[in-house]
Amino acid sequence: LEERVIAAIAAHGVSDRSVVTSFSHAVLARLNQLAPELPRVAAVNAEAAQSLGLDETLRALSLLADIVAVEHVLLRAEWDRITAILPPDRLGVWTPNEAADLAFWVGRPVRFVTTDRPDLALKEREILMAGENA
Repeated sequence: LEERVIAAIAAHGVSDRSVVTSFSHAVLARLNQLAPELPRVAAVNAEAAQSLGLDETLRALSLLADIVAVEHVLLRAEWDRITAILPPDRLGVWTPNEAADLAFWVGRPVRFVTTDRPDLALKEREILMAGENA
């Protein structure tokens, strides 16, 4: 599968605009081996972090990926612990979809926010930017 994804990205000439994401440590390791130039995002939720423990999971993923995307509930609950291991510029958050959650995350120093509600995320970003420019 990894070879096919890399080939498809190359065939469409979008290597400079592509990021590959996976929950699987093995897939990330293989992508790193086959196409180290492609940015990699490791996704993690509370269930996945329980297998090795949160700290070990984050350390392992930080070696395999450029950015670690953490489920928003876990990241919010463990912010201090997680940012002691990874700086916010190496963290992404997924999938806050409620306005209050998006307002919280848009105002945090994370690398990106993944949501199913880009309309709400853009609105929250506008509100934040208007407040900063006031």
